[in-house]
Parts: sequence; structure tokens; C-alpha cells
Amino acid sequence: MTAVPSWLFGALEDADVVEVKGDGHHTRILAMHSYTGKWSTDEVPWCGSAVEAWLVESDVEGLGRKGALARSWARWGRPEEALGAITVIKRRRRGSDARTGSRGGYHVGLLLSRSRGGLVIWSGNAGDRVGADFYSLRSYDLVAMRMPLDF
Repeated sequence: MTAVPSWLFGALEDADVVEVKGDGHHTRILAMHSYTGKWSTDEVPWCGSAVEAWLVESDVEGLGRKGALARSWARWGRPEEALGAITVIKRRRRGSDARTGSRGGYHVGLLLSRSRGGLVIWSGNAGDRVGADFYSLRSYDLVAMRMPLDF
């Protein structure tokens, strides 16, 4: 039986987090940004801050304000495909990705499942919310799957 990483449980608790449109900001997203020290608004790509928060709050070692940017997770930890793996993808088409909120096409989240056709990833900022989404490998490249060194 596969062990469920503690950070995945924490991430699932954020299922109701949605960006506040306009002048306000969701307090949970601002709290996520506090771990990376990068932003103070929910109107920016925040998938990396979400991953950082979930790992820090689960007492994962070796972070050190790692990941406001999605692609910064591609070399963290050790490579492994597993439930809850920190999963970095990149949209194949150049330019902004309205689906993930990324201007550079990168997105990061936690792996829930993988099939030949794609990945189901739990993440922040996809559709301006925390949740699970399917990413087709026809449209996205898998950049990395990483796990903490001590897991």
C-alpha cells in the first residue's frame, strides 16, 4: 500500500480556497506567500507558494523559501513518481497559460494520478483556486516529479 504524504492531507484542506477578485485578497493565499516571501497579493501566479506552504506546514525539511516560481521545484528533492510528488509541468504552446495563470507556461502541484494520456494534479492557482485538474500530455510536458530527500 502506498503511503499518503502528510503534505497531501494539508493540501486537501485548502479545497475551498479561491482568489478574491478586485481589491481584496484571500487571507490563505497571502499566508502561502509568506513562506516564499515573494508576493503580497492573490492576483499573481501562486501555485509555487501553495506547494511551499503545504510542505512547510507538514514539517518537510530542506525548503528554505524554495518555490514561489513553479519551475524552481524541478530540481528540488529527489526524482520519484509517487502519490503527492511535487509535479512540474509546462504548457507546450508558448506564451501565457490562462488555465494555470502562468505567464511562462510552468505550473506545479501535487500528483494525484497518472495515465498514458495525462496527469491529475492538485494545485493552487489553476482556475484561480485550489483543486484537482487533468493535464493532457498532448498539451503539457512533464518537467519533473520530485519527493523530499527524507521521505
